[in-house]
Amino acid sequence: MADTRLSDLKPAPLPAVPPIWASIGPGIVWMALAQGSAELYYWPYFTARYGAQFLVFLIPACLLQTPLNIEIGRYTLLTGESAFAGFARLHRGFGAFLWFYFAVNFVFLGGWAVMGATALADIVAWPAGWNERERTILWAYAITAVFAAALLVGRVVYRLIERFMMAVAAFTAAGLFVACLQPSVLDALPAFLAALVIPPRPPAPPADPQELARFLTLVCYSGLGGFWSLFYSYWIREKGYGMAAYVGHITSPLTGKKELIDFSAYRFEDTPENHARYRRWMRTLLVDNGVGLLGNLVTTMMMALLAFAILHPAGKVPEGWRVASEQGAFFAVAWGPAGRLLFLVVAGCFLMDTWLAGVDAVSRVHAEMTCLYAPSARARGLRFWYYVFLAGAVAVSWITIPLREPEAVVTFTGILSLFAVAIFASALWAMNAVLLPRVFPAWTRPHPVQRALFAGVILVYATASVYFLAITLGGSG
Repeated sequence: MADTRLSDLKPAPLPAVPPIWASIGPGIVWMALAQGSAELYYWPYFTARYGAQFLVFLIPACLLQTPLNIEIGRYTLLTGESAFAGFARLHRGFGAFLWFYFAVNFVFLGGWAVMGATALADIVAWPAGWNERERTILWAYAITAVFAAALLVGRVVYRLIERFMMAVAAFTAAGLFVACLQPSVLDALPAFLAALVIPPRPPAPPADPQELARFLTLVCYSGLGGFWSLFYSYWIREKGYGMAAYVGHITSPLTGKKELIDFSAYRFEDTPENHARYRRWMRTLLVDNGVGLLGNLVTTMMMALLAFAILHPAGKVPEGWRVASEQGAFFAVAWGPAGRLLFLVVAGCFLMDTWLAGVDAVSRVHAEMTCLYAPSARARGLRFWYYVFLAGAVAVSWITIPLREPEAVVTFTGILSLFAVAIFASALWAMNAVLLPRVFPAWTRPHPVQRALFAGVILVYATASVYFLAITLGGSG
């Protein structure tokens, strides 16, 4: 029997490639979102607590997801549909399993809002008489309400997120750079750079299961780990990469003009023009992805350097309800008390924009999968379901905000994500290297070097998952 999984792909010309400067954006959103996870919490935490011991993992961890990002982008560029839709196309049962796994992973999405609110609670000692936890929870509710309203009134949802994330990323990177120029930080730079290449002692993951969970989360979230990585598919889809140029945008029901978003996927023929355009599209994808990865690497190194030079000698470790406030010393070294306040504002924005981008992407996934698995829901349109699930995600965030410390939330989702990558990356490989070449030109198949690198990524995540299970079960036995 013939394979019918790709029989509904509509033939269409591969759209022309706009200038690269007009296509850059998803990678910067990726960078800004990444900076609100391992980059702003786990690398400063491990560097402040252990000094140079784990710095040798920094560069490999930040670059680990490069092959994964490329394949996520390739699928959407070729078909115009998201990676999640591709998983459902590969096997409906598998797609439903990943959808459920995804939903569990993001139950505590509100924890990211709490992490950002720790910074604001440190800035504003109000209400008087409230402790740090109570002020943090109050600010988390307030900021999530503001951001949810912004998603409701922003004319085109993705453009709102892209512009906000670009501004936060640029401002923070500039502030970190100036802070790193201070004499006390520059004095620590030689030892820091040496530790990136040659560890002070043979590197080994922590033996304590709780600290091991943090360490594996550090690796998983150096960039966008787990299901967060798949959001890149939605961003380049909104940006109109490749065949996604035929797809409409989610717009505000209050200020935007409704656009048609059908559930078609596309393919193109083997022609010289399509081949040339495909090569240009892949170059654009590589540049956009490279901007995000390199920007994330540089800012992560600056965060770790500041923790190495300032927090570690002072014995201060950012954790618990003070996850952001301890890092106020990063800007204070350059601008004193005003600098500390400035950093806390920036850190709050970084951590809160993680919630903003996360709640948007979670709503997109649930809306799309609802329409894929319940075709009758399509009559309402994707925009309707997006805002239904947005309301639901905000409500769940508000319910879960006071339940757990922010660090526990990040570690919990990090471990879930570790297993998720090992699973969905294998499926992505089957989609791009096996399934799509049956109807797409042979030159769209991943290069042998890319295939080898991607296999290495799968191996790393699978090995880390098995290792964590072995240590955890061994410790409980």
